[in-house]
Amino acid sequence: MPGQFYIEGHKEKLDIKELLTKVAELKAIASGIAEQADKWPGDELEDTATGLDLNGGVASSGGPGADVFTIPATGRIEVLCAIISMRNASAGAAVTVRAYTDVDGSEGLVYSQAFTKGADPDGIMVINGNFGTNEPIRFEMHSSDAGDTSVDVPYKAIWRELE
Repeated sequence: MPGQFYIEGHKEKLDIKELLTKVAELKAIASGIAEQADKWPGDELEDTATGLDLNGGVASSGGPGADVFTIPATGRIEVLCAIISMRNASAGAAVTVRAYTDVDGSEGLVYSQAFTKGADPDGIMVINGNFGTNEPIRFEMHSSDAGDTSVDVPYKAIWRELE
């Protein structure tokens, strides 16, 4: 009969319409899952801080260099990544990246690391993984090269609110 088939070793008939209905139901479930996965909650910031005096400037912390960018926080957030590029710094410069956030009522240094332009990758992964906070995180950069007085610094960050 059209629309029916036998399973080898069984005598009962199966209606293919039932199978097609089940396949359609599974497709609808899979589509719903994919739709929810595409709705990743979060924010992204990608830009370039222009004309920064990385050598002779003074950052908000009072240290040498310049402020690059700040990840805002209006509540609890989870930062998934923060990347700063030193691609426009002078070759051979020692470039230090620092991050600050509020710790127990006052701003505190939470990250500081030096890199060498030309020896290390240009993209500096300042945060790679989950970093939870309820305060803004500010990033600074300093260069040891006296020529780095007007540098464009690309950056990117991805985070999501937890509340």
